[in-house]
Amino acid sequence: MKLNIDTRETLDRADPMTQIRKAFDDSGIIMPSDLVMDGRVHRFHANPGKDRTNQSGWYVFFDGDYPAGAFGDYSRDISIKVSTHGTVPLTAAELQEREENIRRARELAEAERKKIAEKAARECREQWEKALPCSEHPYLTKKHLAQAYGARILGNSLLIPMYVNGQMVNMQSIDASGEKRYRKGAITKAAMMQIGEGKPAFMAEGFATAASVHEATGAACLVAFSAGNLRNLAPLYPDVTIIADNDESGTGEREAQATGLPYILIPEKGMDANDYATKYGNKALLDVIVPREPALRLFSGQELLNVPAPKSWIIKGWLPKGPAFCMTFGPSGNGKTFVVVDRMLSIATGQATWCGAKVNQGNVLYLCGEGSIDVRARVAVWCQEHRIAHLEHFYMSEEAAHIDSADGMARILQSLEFYDFRPDLIVVDTLNRFMEGDENDTQNAGAFIAACAELQNRYGACLLLVHHTGLADDAQKRARGSSAFRGALDMQDMVTKLGDVFCIQQTKNKGGREMQPVFLQLEDHEIEGWMDEDGEQITCAILVQSEDPGTEEAVQIRDKNKSKMVELFCLFGSEHDGYLIIKRDHLKKAFLEEVMERNPDVKNPSQTADMNLKRTIDPLLDDGSLSPFEKEVNGRVISYKTTGFKDFGDGIEEPFFSYNMRRKKVCNNL
Repeated sequence: MKLNIDTRETLDRADPMTQIRKAFDDSGIIMPSDLVMDGRVHRFHANPGKDRTNQSGWYVFFDGDYPAGAFGDYSRDISIKVSTHGTVPLTAAELQEREENIRRARELAEAERKKIAEKAARECREQWEKALPCSEHPYLTKKHLAQAYGARILGNSLLIPMYVNGQMVNMQSIDASGEKRYRKGAITKAAMMQIGEGKPAFMAEGFATAASVHEATGAACLVAFSAGNLRNLAPLYPDVTIIADNDESGTGEREAQATGLPYILIPEKGMDANDYATKYGNKALLDVIVPREPALRLFSGQELLNVPAPKSWIIKGWLPKGPAFCMTFGPSGNGKTFVVVDRMLSIATGQATWCGAKVNQGNVLYLCGEGSIDVRARVAVWCQEHRIAHLEHFYMSEEAAHIDSADGMARILQSLEFYDFRPDLIVVDTLNRFMEGDENDTQNAGAFIAACAELQNRYGACLLLVHHTGLADDAQKRARGSSAFRGALDMQDMVTKLGDVFCIQQTKNKGGREMQPVFLQLEDHEIEGWMDEDGEQITCAILVQSEDPGTEEAVQIRDKNKSKMVELFCLFGSEHDGYLIIKRDHLKKAFLEEVMERNPDVKNPSQTADMNLKRTIDPLLDDGSLSPFEKEVNGRVISYKTTGFKDFGDGIEEPFFSYNMRRKKVCNNL
């Protein structure tokens, strides 16, 4: 280290020699009794912790009214500049002279240091050439090292070379008792040795420490020779991890932290890596440096009793957060994509809930394999009706790529990297479009599932497949293809259509109770600013929540009743203030003639017709499709009105009644 000692504050009236003595005292270096101020470099015993033969101290002073110079200690890398002052300010000439003396003193000291270091390095190399390869030494035995790792032996001393830029500049000598010495005057700053071949992965303070790290890990490790030298080497080896000594003083950790490099502290106080390996073995040291993972994770019984971390959700109860494999399936044309789009956009825009279930906002990747133009309209109208102006958490593909092929997977990964997009939910619509293999083949299905798992694990994402049911009647309640898909799924839900209501029913919830079904129906909206080629307004539907329409059988009966009413409105209805009106007497006549035509022998045709009319009208009154228009004083309904049957006109194929002569003509006018 280099210090400037300025004594003006406290010693303005002191004589120059007192100021110089104070500078020595402050530095911790013992001032020589016979200080000579002749402008030459002098060596002296500077470190009380070393024997008297150690002449690592140096000084150079220039005499004058206000002596100036420098001193230091090569062994501790200390260099101190000293300026003395009197009570009278120096003139400009005196100041210049003093600075020149200091500069000359530093140059002389540096030249002397280099001269000494070069001489010491030559002596090290000469001694190294005389030394023999080492096969055993008391220090190696004491440290339980397998070999000498390039160290040599000369007499009773183990010699360890120290290099800077590939040149030997110093040498550490270790005697049989373990005492360590360096060559006097030789360079220690940024000097190192490497144990092991290849690019170094680690760095440690001492030779034995680094050797133990190499033996435990098999990786190359640098020897820094001291805690302080770690800082000097860190800029030269920015990719290493430091294995820090856990000494009582805390020096090892402090110096490791000061490098700014990653470090691993040996877990036991008072130990370095060699101490730890000696006590516990190299495998234990390896576990500290490179924590091992079991080939197969096993949970102890006690771990199973511990309270687990709470499960996280993207949509609570429906789509888990993190790596998860899910599926939405249903018959073709049954609204799966409407449901999926509604879910995706709820997540991407951070809606509070989806069908009552809490939503956590996340990035959504929609791998769209079919109908991307239609999907654009659905996204536009959804955002319009939810007042969403920006959609930065949502990306959609314009074509399919086979997930189970190397090329297809590479295209998906490259695209995500290109757009710097990390998805929380990946929707694959549909499985068939993104699968190269045969979905009915178990082996092909397994390969596709593995490819999906790669995406899930790479991004920590939930992956949702959109899939179809089979064509056969008995396959309408399950997803088509190999049973391997269902076995691998965490969650699965089915979309069915009951009349004009979509039912989303969970069919698998691994580890939990299946959610209650939710019901949605389409609602048409004009898309602002969207026109077709003829300039006509484009409309698109979005899903809105609905109520349980009942059983499938009940829905079929209700639809049949609606169709009956459409036919009767066509025959007898009239328009009034935007409503379609029909008299009850006309309805009664129609049902009575139906009874007589189908069962001429019925005993009480009028009563039967009333019953049939009630069965038809009551459900329609309950769901709001039909409502009373005129009533008598006693409450008897004279006529009914509706605004909800126009859409049924095109759906009548076979009439329920015999009044067919005007039916088609009137229906076409509705």
